[in-house]
Amino acid sequence: MHIEIMVKKAGKKEKQIAGVKLELHSVPRTVSELIECIVKASYDDYMSKSQLSAVFEAGELSSIEYMTDDEIDEKSAGGKIDFGIPARAAKQSLWLAVQLAKQAFCDGEVALFINDKRYECLSAPINLSGGETVTFVKLTMLTGRLW
Repeated sequence: MHIEIMVKKAGKKEKQIAGVKLELHSVPRTVSELIECIVKASYDDYMSKSQLSAVFEAGELSSIEYMTDDEIDEKSAGGKIDFGIPARAAKQSLWLAVQLAKQAFCDGEVALFINDKRYECLSAPINLSGGETVTFVKLTMLTGRLW
């Protein structure tokens, strides 16, 4: 099943939000299952990149990768030109990542929207058929001073 996740692009000059296609291995039926599926998919992507990092540092790459001028310009606008390989990536716990994501949602630090409808409960049922737009918004608490 494919869904589109809205992600803020890196860069200080332009604050753009772009859609990223993500393949889920199972069809989630609740918000809790959706968060778990998305964290697992992101975790798998991160771990595959971290394994590539170890191979790269050992000098065992069998091919050379090149960037096009457009890719260099896009990464330059973000302030960092790299191949997307995490430096010194440490082994992370999938279980802990899922628990932290669910806790952030329960604490109100993250808002979830599916096709412009907000979900606020982990046990809320969802009906995904594929092609939906899923948006996570990190909420920031604003504080002020009283003089």
